[in-house]
Amino acid sequence: MSFDVFVDAYHEGAPASISRAAVRSVFGRFVSEIDPACWHARYDAKNFCDLYLGVDLADPQKIFGFMISGPCADERLWEALVSILKLGAVVLHFEGRAAFVGSPSTVSHLPKDMLEVFGDPKVISAGSEITDAIEEA
Repeated sequence: MSFDVFVDAYHEGAPASISRAAVRSVFGRFVSEIDPACWHARYDAKNFCDLYLGVDLADPQKIFGFMISGPCADERLWEALVSILKLGAVVLHFEGRAAFVGSPSTVSHLPKDMLEVFGDPKVISAGSEITDAIEEA
């Protein structure tokens, strides 16, 4: 896929951080760390992508979120992203077209300007809901 996906954490409208280790554990053996701000996800020879982390400089054990450059089609990536949405007030968005959250309570933490762009994010529980929206976009 030739676009970028963004995953960001918020608290009361401001950027917030989440546990780097918790995010890393969701990807399991499929992710390797290239450097402190870049991970490589590889599911097989045809399904791989890079993740660029927004590292919290005050606490390198936390991240503000990440961007996936050219996400692959492997459903394990998309299921991992849904699991990450459930780690807190985390939102996934792409190309100004769609936003997804793992819980209705997350919406109250998102910045107002984000809600103006995307409208109300869709609460999801499966990776296929993201890929379906991408195919429709």
